[in-house]
Amino acid sequence: MDLSFLEKFTGGDTLKMKKYIALYLDTATVLFNSIGEGIAAEDWEKVCANVHSLKPQITYMGLTNLSELLLKIEEKSKAQDTYSINEIFEQALVVHRQSKQVLEGYLET
Repeated sequence: MDLSFLEKFTGGDTLKMKKYIALYLDTATVLFNSIGEGIAAEDWEKVCANVHSLKPQITYMGLTNLSELLLKIEEKSKAQDTYSINEIFEQALVVHRQSKQVLEGYLET
């Protein structure tokens, strides 16, 4: 995780950074749930739409490894290539949960 982009974007304003982090945390949880539902239902349009919505926010948070995993999910869902999509999604969830803990800690400072 690298918050330097967010820091530049907010001009180093800690309150603004916390606002964007809180917004990301709220939105990301909902979108990850929706992506999981889409994968389970093999609703590839839903998966693509939710991944696409989440990617810019992940960029703001500097979560490069999570962005790469979501890109793989998006590519597989567009191609309707279900092979290994569940495993990639599980990896993305682990990274999301870990980063969520770090970001929540940042909000408490």
